[in-house]
Amino acid sequence: MFTLISLLCLGPSHADNNSQTSVEVDAFVEIHDANHPKLQRVVKRTVRRIQRRRIMGSVVLVSYQGQIVYLDSKGWQNKKEKQPMTLDTLFRMYSLSKPVTSVAVLQLVEKELIGLDDPIDKHIPELSNLKVYNPLGNKEVFQAPTVADLLRHSAGFSYGFFGVGPVDGLYNLNHPLLAEDSDGFVERLSTLPLAFEPGSGWRYGVSTDVLGVLVERVSGQTLDEYLSQNIFEPLDMVDTGFVVADEDIDRFGPMYTRFGVELEPVADSPFRSKRFESGGGGLVSTMHDYNQFAQMIVQQGTLGGVTILSPESVSFMQTNQLPEGVRSVNGDGFGFGFQVQIEPNKQSPVGEYTWDGIGSTHFWASPEHQLYVIALSQYMPFIPVLKYSLRPRIYKALDIEWER
Repeated sequence: MFTLISLLCLGPSHADNNSQTSVEVDAFVEIHDANHPKLQRVVKRTVRRIQRRRIMGSVVLVSYQGQIVYLDSKGWQNKKEKQPMTLDTLFRMYSLSKPVTSVAVLQLVEKELIGLDDPIDKHIPELSNLKVYNPLGNKEVFQAPTVADLLRHSAGFSYGFFGVGPVDGLYNLNHPLLAEDSDGFVERLSTLPLAFEPGSGWRYGVSTDVLGVLVERVSGQTLDEYLSQNIFEPLDMVDTGFVVADEDIDRFGPMYTRFGVELEPVADSPFRSKRFESGGGGLVSTMHDYNQFAQMIVQQGTLGGVTILSPESVSFMQTNQLPEGVRSVNGDGFGFGFQVQIEPNKQSPVGEYTWDGIGSTHFWASPEHQLYVIALSQYMPFIPVLKYSLRPRIYKALDIEWER
């Protein structure tokens, strides 16, 4: 199972970035921690406790009211080689790639090159004959999946390895994400049924990978080229791409699993070679780079005088966009790229938006409280202990309360 999942989230060389050197990450922010000693103690203590029991190392950043109030690396990047985790360690971001690809699609919407209500076969004609699964014989779709359905995971596509139903089984027989390129991905996907009528449900799957192909078809560029030109370079994300270059290998560690076992050693990592450019899970990045992206989202599409996306488009990402009666994970909403808290609970206030990567990488933000957190580790299978332990403690340390 790991071999399949690890291969499903790959991408090819980020050629434009390979020639660039890493920024001086230790100086990328000014940390304002004098007024938050309680937060410093709580986060450090929580991370130490988790690393003793579960994860090998991590990098955690907390931003509050427009300032970085916590930033630190703990533990090992590579324990066997005695390499400590650092602020410029390269992480397999997996599904934290999805918000990035979603931004690219919304840019094309703003340029009026695509529409949110466009059926996907308008731009990817190979997907014009999709069927909905039925045990007695697959049925014609009433309405083709739209770009909006892809952004909010209501298209009916699946992943295969997260479920045990008949549609998941069909995915695992000929998985689209194991294709060599985007054309092969589409060819495989075109033979698979949807899990439900588009727009009638929510299912986590390859929708964002379809969006990556959409970006390629509409822009005339590879996904790597488009992201580099329109997101990475404008945001100074110099270490983000689809492959770890040879000169950066000393900043890249193994993927760990239980008992500190190396599930994916550096030498064997598929992130070191050219593969299908997975818009849903193929990116490698650093804390510095993902913080650049996060700041842009939090600041309504603009960072350092550079506008990546309009405030209206960013709001589509941060607020629930699911059809009436449809809910995502744990009954939450889902925007165009993030899970959205629509009812309060003990962990999260209403309006918090979040997403994670299967390698235990995490992001969450609360606009009302001007707070966002990035917590990066490398552990599979996915383990949310870092997120679930830090989140309530960070809110409490900052005296943030809400109706529960």
